[in-house]
Amino acid sequence: MTTPTSDDVADLANHCKRVWLLRFRSSACALAIPLLCGCGHEPKAPEPTANSHPHEITKLKISVEPGSGVTGVRVETLWTVGDLSCAPHMGWPSGASITRQVNVLEKVEKLDANDYVATIVDDRFAQDNCRWRIGGYAVNYMHDHTILGLGGGGLYDYEKSNPLKLTCVPRDNPPVCWPRSREAFFRSRFKGVFNVTEEIKK
Repeated sequence: MTTPTSDDVADLANHCKRVWLLRFRSSACALAIPLLCGCGHEPKAPEPTANSHPHEITKLKISVEPGSGVTGVRVETLWTVGDLSCAPHMGWPSGASITRQVNVLEKVEKLDANDYVATIVDDRFAQDNCRWRIGGYAVNYMHDHTILGLGGGGLYDYEKSNPLKLTCVPRDNPPVCWPRSREAFFRSRFKGVFNVTEEIKK
């Protein structure tokens, strides 16, 4: 058995973070409130208000390795509260702010067999006292109705590396897309591994 390097540890941390973000992003929040607050009429998490005149757009260009089996791409933006002071608080003993993540399905256009572009509406919600903001993107790589890869990440991932280069492992459970540095490792062990690239273009 080889000793894991610091890069291995960092990649594993990113993998676990992405699994949490993409697989458990809504269920965890849904469970937290009833478990911590109990039953009864508890305060509700704030809801965003639609912006009547959105005009700020970001394009997310997505490229998939030929032969991957991907037939479509689904993109969601993950919205969170930017100012917790707008949210009600749980009672004793937690005292935590009551918030929820809002996931919005964005429009995706297929350019050719392997390239897509998602149109992200950056000012979809009005900037009230909650200051709703995009926390990240969830990119699902699909073969018809089957998910072959879970890509995307937090905005900090794209700030660190744009384009974001990932390697997807359909046989993983869930089929999370890893940093490209792990490509050789997965190709030596699994079939069906494919690369994707996600690039933010203003």
